[in-house]
Amino acid sequence: MKRIFILFALFLFTAQTAGLTQTIWGGPKITFSKANNSDWTLEANQDRLTDHVWITRKNSQGIFNIATETGYVEDVSPADTKWAFGTTADLESLDFKDWETAVNENPPAMVNKDMVVHLITDSVYFDIKFLSWQGSGGGGGFSYERTTPNAVKTVEARQPDLMVFPNPAAFYLQIKGSSLKQKGVVYNLNGSQMLGVSPDPKGYVDIRSLPKGVYFLKMENAEAVRFIKL
Repeated sequence: MKRIFILFALFLFTAQTAGLTQTIWGGPKITFSKANNSDWTLEANQDRLTDHVWITRKNSQGIFNIATETGYVEDVSPADTKWAFGTTADLESLDFKDWETAVNENPPAMVNKDMVVHLITDSVYFDIKFLSWQGSGGGGGFSYERTTPNAVKTVEARQPDLMVFPNPAAFYLQIKGSSLKQKGVVYNLNGSQMLGVSPDPKGYVDIRSLPKGVYFLKMENAEAVRFIKL
């Protein structure tokens, strides 16, 4: 029981430092990958962490934040992030730097090593471990596993028990599946509840009140699905 309580506390942990709320993502790990020579401008090849940070990579050079950058910039990219080797369990002792400096200008050496990312604007920290890195000129492929926002289990948007479309959507989502007659909740990327939803008889959910961004829809008795509000 004590072990369960400690794990639950980690999921919900926030700290106050220098007057800012720091959130640690302690949710289940997911894997993100970008294949060699894939189109980095497509959403499928971008890890859209928050409204401010979308990680991707061109067919060479380093990773960058395509939400605010058009390409990799030395000693800067990914913009709005800082990186350190270690885990969030030792957050207070970590030395955060820009990504290139943190990996000592040698990205392949970071593979299979624990790191922590700080999303500056969002004041979020999460654990990450690169699983692969294609060398310069080899097509820009890379992959990593990372923790996810608190209290939201991330899955793909097309599951047998719940489908949502269109995705992205500007005004309405339509739900199909066994969750049609259930109530649900929309969460933001920090795991905060943004909207309670009850689909109409045809499965439509009104999302016009949501700001643009990435969200998770959690219906009763179904896993959460990700969608983008335009």
